Amino acid sequence: MLMALKETKEPVTVHKVDKNHSFMESLGYALSGIRFTLVNERNIRYQTMGFVLVMLAAWFFQLPMEKWLILILTSAIVVCMEITNTIAEWTIDLITNHHYHPIAKNVKDVAAGGVLISSMVAIIVGVMIFLPEILALF
Repeated sequence: MLMALKETKEPVTVHKVDKNHSFMESLGYALSGIRFTLVNERNIRYQTMGFVLVMLAAWFFQLPMEKWLILILTSAIVVCMEITNTIAEWTIDLITNHHYHPIAKNVKDVAAGGVLISSMVAIIVGVMIFLPEILALF
């Protein structure tokens, strides 16, 4: 039995699947990803707020350029690890359809461990840089 195809008036949504053709197109997608992460992930907002507070403290103490660079790099690594953790979590949830699997749990735990390690290193670096500056105030 042949069935006639039914015509619909709904617009067809086309999703881009090929490579970006320009730097501006790539930049737009990257900024969209950052915006998505900031809106949807609480921890990235905390990490970003920490980054801003560290930069304000560096400005307040008038740190030399070398210390600024160390703080910026360390803080950026923490934010990037948080984004990587988000990628792992969302990908695992997509693959498992939000069902428990021991390997999925391990992948999420490892990604979270990367964030924890980078955060601990950032705290150590921050203490080493800011503690002498704070003590000099007294």
